Amino acid sequence: MYEYAGDYEKAAERYTSSLKIDEKLNDQVGISYALSNLAGVYTLQKKYLQAEKYLLQSLQVRKILKDNFQLALNYSDLGSNYLSAGGFAKARLYLDTSNVLADHLGYPEEKSPNYEMLAAIAQNEIAPTTALNFYKLTTALRESLFPLDKTK
Repeated sequence: MYEYAGDYEKAAERYTSSLKIDEKLNDQVGISYALSNLAGVYTLQKKYLQAEKYLLQSLQVRKILKDNFQLALNYSDLGSNYLSAGGFAKARLYLDTSNVLADHLGYPEEKSPNYEMLAAIAQNEIAPTTALNFYKLTTALRESLFPLDKTK
């Protein structure tokens, strides 16, 4: 609630408390979520280095857990963090990795925001054709998913 209310200091305190409890219980899943949540708070504050630290720690835990679904999301979050910080090469690497996992898992919903971010990277790198192609992929994917959402 603190995070959504914009009280990032309180949110970070709560997530840190959660992390300590999870570590005490050796709850690796809980640890991965607490780390990811801390990263999210720091990203919202544009504290990209701190966010990167927690995202990379979360990534390592999720690799050990072999949680490919959360790994795909984690790679996407890293891509988003690097994009926001202007680290386009790293952002592209992590977004591409997220897309590979999303394909492997049959999870096309994850690819849509990744394509948007890849388009933004291409736009920042003044590669209009590549940016347009990623925007087209985003649109096509959303149009293909819309009937699925409507059916659900």
